[in-house]
Amino acid sequence: MKNKFLVLLLLGFMFLSCSFLFDQPKTENNNSASNSNSNSNDTLPPSSSNGNGTTDEFLPSVQDGEVMFVTTGEYLVGKTDLKDGVLSVDIPESDKELYLVISNTTGKEIQAPAISGYDIPPDTTVLSSRSTFVSDGDESVNFTDAFIYEQTNLIKKNDAVARSTTKAPSYSSYAVLNEGEQKDFYEYERKKYYTATLRKKVTANTDYGLKTLYIFVEDAMWGINGAKINQEFIDSQADAFLKEGKYNDIYDYVTSIFSEEWGPHDYENCIDDKDEIVIVFSQIGNETNVNSGVVGYYWSVHNLKSSYYSRSAESILLNMNAYITFNHQKMSLTTMAHEFQHAIHYYNRTIKNEDESATWVNEMFSALAEDAVADFLGVQGPGNNNIITGGAGSKISDLLNGRIAEYIRGSRYDFTRWKDSSAFGTDTFRQVYPYGLVYSLGTYLVRNFGTDFIKEYMNSTEITVHIPSDDSKVYDQSSLDNSSREMLVNSINKANGTNISWADIMKGWGCSVLLSDGNAPKGVSNTIVNEDGSYWFTTPYQKYSLRIPSVMYNSYRVPPSNPPSTLATMWDNGSSLSTKGPFVFNQSTDRMYSNAENLVLRGNTNTFVLLSNSTVKGQKQYKIQEVEGLTYSLVLK
Repeated sequence: MKNKFLVLLLLGFMFLSCSFLFDQPKTENNNSASNSNSNSNDTLPPSSSNGNGTTDEFLPSVQDGEVMFVTTGEYLVGKTDLKDGVLSVDIPESDKELYLVISNTTGKEIQAPAISGYDIPPDTTVLSSRSTFVSDGDESVNFTDAFIYEQTNLIKKNDAVARSTTKAPSYSSYAVLNEGEQKDFYEYERKKYYTATLRKKVTANTDYGLKTLYIFVEDAMWGINGAKINQEFIDSQADAFLKEGKYNDIYDYVTSIFSEEWGPHDYENCIDDKDEIVIVFSQIGNETNVNSGVVGYYWSVHNLKSSYYSRSAESILLNMNAYITFNHQKMSLTTMAHEFQHAIHYYNRTIKNEDESATWVNEMFSALAEDAVADFLGVQGPGNNNIITGGAGSKISDLLNGRIAEYIRGSRYDFTRWKDSSAFGTDTFRQVYPYGLVYSLGTYLVRNFGTDFIKEYMNSTEITVHIPSDDSKVYDQSSLDNSSREMLVNSINKANGTNISWADIMKGWGCSVLLSDGNAPKGVSNTIVNEDGSYWFTTPYQKYSLRIPSVMYNSYRVPPSNPPSTLATMWDNGSSLSTKGPFVFNQSTDRMYSNAENLVLRGNTNTFVLLSNSTVKGQKQYKIQEVEGLTYSLVLK
């Protein structure tokens, strides 16, 4: 074994949690743009295999002032040059509307481009509700989000043992424990130890060998006490997570998609490979709310030996909120999948590769873990979809909550700035915006590029950022975001045999949001997130016999608010229950693009502008300011 020690500060002690703000329970809580090649003629690029297993065309590159015209079922115009800032298009005779998608493919804020030449009567009303534009004013409050992420002040340098006043007992293996025996655990939020009893012990064969699951419950949460957890609940949770048989539990599915949770390594201060997983149901912090708070978290200090960090439980440990999970038992299971992915990510990227992933990639993969197992578990999943049809949820509460609603509310924000305290505005939902954003991106990627890129990323020998061998240096967060984004793109290309860029992904994602009402062109593979008709996607996880739902943005709504006083207020708080889908600029009084002065487009966002409604036909010209870092796509729907 090499003489290595895990440097605590630089690894940041991954603490990843699942946080909610809702009427329903809340589940957990790169950036230079890659230029794509532009084609000078109107021919389409070679066909490639998409995530649905069909051979279609990828959305052609749109860079350096070129505009792609996408329409339902076919291309009407291969692409149209934006010459000297003038876009010339020939709008066909149809009942469709023409939209412009503006993609900021950089990690920088860019001034919104000037656009003129609208052909929409001023009183036009369009059902839409969210924008990627943001105001430069009064959005700079701190993002105090300890429930979601609190790594930076947890451990500084190597003072872990010095800061610990009580040393936890060290076990060579949990195998020595029998059901009914007790153990003390340290709870991060409460900053103290508590006693828990082993309530369930399960051993089963898996693709990665024999694994044992240990489920503990804090004594104060058991029976008539605290959260009132009982044995029936624990038995059902254990049965869903690990049992004998192939592809019939969370463990099999999540490890098959993402890789193993722990294994051989070169670190002296990390625990051995014992093939043990521990889940503890306890009070998290001082909260007793059953409908709001942290549902669960994974904290990588437990992967350390207690002789190095005394509070370590020396296990792959998932902490679950006893109050919330007992009252929302199905959601408890998807949260387990979410947190388990964090453990897998830590081992495969940080331990095996001495590398880090940007937080947004790690959280996106955990959101995909939930997305993958939701139907198997019989739950709606992060998007609050209909569990029977695979389409949008059937109740108003479904459409006002969940990750898609969070995306619609927060789509103007740059998801890569996860740790920036001022990056997600000031409103009540700011803590969950980044989860909605990365869920949206992740579901787009899986439904269009399949799932093989996930393991390609996990097992990649590329290095996003070298972790220093001592604690004298800290890596740059911006560099980590850039390199993680580049590695993600490379993994997608390796898995699919393609040559797409980050700009291609941003544009395809933006178009897919607009076309998610079922109008996605069947000839363009990377704009489809709605499997129109059946609503269930079966090909991405076909090898596991899993199906995942459609993502139908135009069905979801933002919660109502007081009448907005400004455009920025409306974007922050939503305008009414009747507005659906992403915010689209048009010529109506409260959506007029010409009124959106002094606004910027944040990095890695898409903005939607309605250029003409269905009454406009024939040859038209629009003047669009050419801005470096922005690309444009046209959608007729």
